[in-house]
Amino acid sequence: MYRNRPRPLLNVPWFKEHFSTNFDAGIYKELGTRENAQTLTQHFEEVRNKWLLENGRPASPYYGMSRSEIIRLKQSYYSKGEVPPMEAIDELMYAAGIRHKGAYTDYVANAYEYADTDVILPEVIANRVHYSMVANSILPELIMEEITIKGAEYRKVYLADAEPSLKTGIVTKSSELPEVKISVSKQNISLQRYGAYVVIDYEDFKYETFGMFNAVLDQIGRQIDVDRSDDALTVFQNGDGNANTPATTISTDTSNSIVLADVIECIIGMPAPYRPNNAIGKAAMMAKWLAVVYGMSQPWDSYKGGIEIPKAIVWDRNCITSDLILLQDSRFSMQYISQDSVLVDTENIIRRSEKGFAISYRGYPSIFDRKANAILDVVH
Repeated sequence: MYRNRPRPLLNVPWFKEHFSTNFDAGIYKELGTRENAQTLTQHFEEVRNKWLLENGRPASPYYGMSRSEIIRLKQSYYSKGEVPPMEAIDELMYAAGIRHKGAYTDYVANAYEYADTDVILPEVIANRVHYSMVANSILPELIMEEITIKGAEYRKVYLADAEPSLKTGIVTKSSELPEVKISVSKQNISLQRYGAYVVIDYEDFKYETFGMFNAVLDQIGRQIDVDRSDDALTVFQNGDGNANTPATTISTDTSNSIVLADVIECIIGMPAPYRPNNAIGKAAMMAKWLAVVYGMSQPWDSYKGGIEIPKAIVWDRNCITSDLILLQDSRFSMQYISQDSVLVDTENIIRRSEKGFAISYRGYPSIFDRKANAILDVVH
């Protein structure tokens, strides 16, 4: 089974206790087909956390977290000038003496020298792509939350408000309470698959360091993020198929021009309690917007009563109509539905297929409340 290769990971107590006799490529399929499916990273954290608690050690901070949650937690450590605790999968790679991240890295071929690290390598690749996809993404600024699901389709639940506004009331009996209806969307949200097929010659591959390979994985991760951000902004404008395009359209007083009165109208033009905290557009439109905002005297002090200037986000791509600025209250605007795991061809990597391997990710945006979305029409 292990082809007489050394198993240095057995020096890690929690790994030895759980995986000493059974650890091979089949673990990916086994974890993925469970009722509560896990990634290998999540499974390692679960096993390590159990061992830590049984031996009177502090619990793992990453136990029970999705990949995105782990990335955000580690970023919070860095933002405070602190070094985050090591993940279980990194503990294993370093136990094998393989440096796979940082300024000085080892050859990728080192992962094939041991019986267990070749099995871990696909997850290391997936985690690197996921990190570069999330680390500098604008998507967290656009969505209120990310929902992780197991399948490839999703039907959302929402509050149907046929009335102009949903009101609660002061009543004496429950029967007098105003009725609201919880509905399920008629149109399924289908998760899109983003990714790339990496064509690679393993004879060349083994002479590459992880540092060089990580640069390629980072490019793939960034492109996945660009594509899913494009989709989010397209769905913002056109809806997700459930008749939920932006509820408010504001037109500038003069076509192809933005003045202070237009900015004020954008800030107060959405129905209460919504207030735009993001203004998103292509470079030419955002230049007009920013010229007005930065031309104001202390714009952050110009309005009282909790009204603030929306954050300007420049996204100079064709997903945004060139004569529009998108206005969003991201507290209520959109959700992002995903499987929250980057998938790789584990068998092709472990067996060093001559063809290469695929890297993919499934996700798609969903409108939560169309009244939190508005459009400023600049050219009309």
